[in-house]
Amino acid sequence: MRTHAEVTAESDIQLVNLINQQKFSAVSAIIKDENYSDELVYLIENESKDLDHDQAYSFCTFMLGNQKNGSLWHKLSYKSADNLSKTKPNYKYKALNHLLKAIEKDNSDWKLKEEALSFYEGGMLPKEFGKAYAEIVIRMDPTNEKALMVLENEWDLN
Repeated sequence: MRTHAEVTAESDIQLVNLINQQKFSAVSAIIKDENYSDELVYLIENESKDLDHDQAYSFCTFMLGNQKNGSLWHKLSYKSADNLSKTKPNYKYKALNHLLKAIEKDNSDWKLKEEALSFYEGGMLPKEFGKAYAEIVIRMDPTNEKALMVLENEWDLN
């Protein structure tokens, strides 16, 4: 009998190989099983070294056009684009766009708003979102450094 770790490792390899080979329809069919879906989320969010991140981003955007759960696929598109932005700066704007769409679809997730505050300092986050998001984040985490920095700038407390 195989262990859970062996099954998980095999699932990871299968998902990575299919994404890297651009077999997006096959991946879409496989992840209907919740265990595979969870593994895929884990692989993308944790920046698996074996995963071609260009293909991961392409897969996420493929899924946006084919799934009803836009929030999940915008979150994963954000994670993929943000990872790609480390070597391809133009992906930073794509990352922010997906993050704002994920927030729009799941307005109750304050952690997404905290992520968005990372774009404030560089001037990428639209001003109308900065203070509003910071106020929500600070209510959930009163010592959050990103939120405090935004509110300090917005209130001009220097």
